[in-house]
Amino acid sequence: MPVFNLAIALFLPHLTKSRCSLEVHSHHSMSAQFSTTDDEEESGKFRIFAVLGEIFTNPHICVRLGTYSHFWYIPANWVFELPSCITSN
Repeated sequence: MPVFNLAIALFLPHLTKSRCSLEVHSHHSMSAQFSTTDDEEESGKFRIFAVLGEIFTNPHICVRLGTYSHFWYIPANWVFELPSCITSN
């Protein structure tokens, strides 16, 4: 279990993955783009997905809405109040 998911599970144990409305993960030093693996893992779900990229050098975020196996990219500021150091794709 990734550290971020573990932290959520520890602090919000009443939320299960089936009740989740937002999933966020990082691609660390890679660009904030959803991968084929992301597409596969996020299919069959209805929620907002976000990926952070280049978190140590040029932090940016990409956000999309997923309805089962269909995805639509949306502006990150529709979901988050971003600090000035993070840009949106």
